[in-house]
Amino acid sequence: MRRVTVFSLSCALLALAAEPAAAGKIAIKMGTVAPQGTVWHKAMLEMAEVFSQETGGQIELKVYAGVVGDETTIVRKLRIGQLHAATLTNSGLALITTEPMAVQLPMLFDNYQEQDAVFAQMQPLFDQALLDDGYVTLTWSDGGWFYFFTKRPATAVSDVKGMKMWMWANDPKALQAFAEIGFSPVVLSSVDVIPSLQTGLIEVFPTTPISAVALQSYRQTPHMIDVRWGSLIGGTVITKQAWDRIPEPARARIRARCFEVGNRLTEAVRREEANALAAMKSKGLVVHTPSGEQMAEWHAMAKRSLAIVRGGSVDAALADRALQLRDAYRAQRARKP
Repeated sequence: MRRVTVFSLSCALLALAAEPAAAGKIAIKMGTVAPQGTVWHKAMLEMAEVFSQETGGQIELKVYAGVVGDETTIVRKLRIGQLHAATLTNSGLALITTEPMAVQLPMLFDNYQEQDAVFAQMQPLFDQALLDDGYVTLTWSDGGWFYFFTKRPATAVSDVKGMKMWMWANDPKALQAFAEIGFSPVVLSSVDVIPSLQTGLIEVFPTTPISAVALQSYRQTPHMIDVRWGSLIGGTVITKQAWDRIPEPARARIRARCFEVGNRLTEAVRREEANALAAMKSKGLVVHTPSGEQMAEWHAMAKRSLAIVRGGSVDAALADRALQLRDAYRAQRARKP
């Protein structure tokens, strides 16, 4: 991926503040950390078409992909009105409200079927929590499974302990969890990951296969541990203030069609995930599969992490609810012939 220069980033930020809408139109500015050309960027462009079609061209949705800073910066710009909408990961949404983090617990799901079953029942709670904080949900979608990409070969928990691992700055409980289980977390902005991998400041990058390809980070971390540490769930939100500027008759249609865009995005991500893994393997990525005993150690570490984040970065009642729903789904599946 091209590195964004300071000059180009500055130009983009100036555009956010100064670019006027065409005469008679209402401009809504939407940002994301996802680079241009990715499935997320394409979905946002599709949403721009939806806004235009459903309002007869009155609403102009301007998309800024990969040029508006990290998710902390994006949420800050939402709050001050420089952006009006954004496609965010759950970590970004957690800067608004922490409820959606309940479905991103470590090793909560073994497969997408479990995730879909639990999320379908908890989504209304997440939508309401965001609305209570002044945001309307336009989409929910997948980003794929989180894996640990490493600079050196690693399979077991012990192989990763002591390695310098990138961490978000906005989740102190997760930082505490990784530190207590023996990792060496290094807090950095997401825009600093690639140069930090190049210099050796970090040695482990937890990310998804699609992101690893988009960022080309796997060239610096040519080893991957075949452990699904978590699923990256994200969504697109618009501020209630901006939403209320849209003609009322069009709102329900826009929201329904945007949710359809999110569903197609999830399908595209799940298809592209396998392609991304195959592409990286063809270019030298080595996937290390833990033994049964080693996998048990990973699950034990996930439980220890959960005990730390539960009630901190993740609401305790919602975390328990997610676990209960998952276990109920597993029990139901086990009863089927």
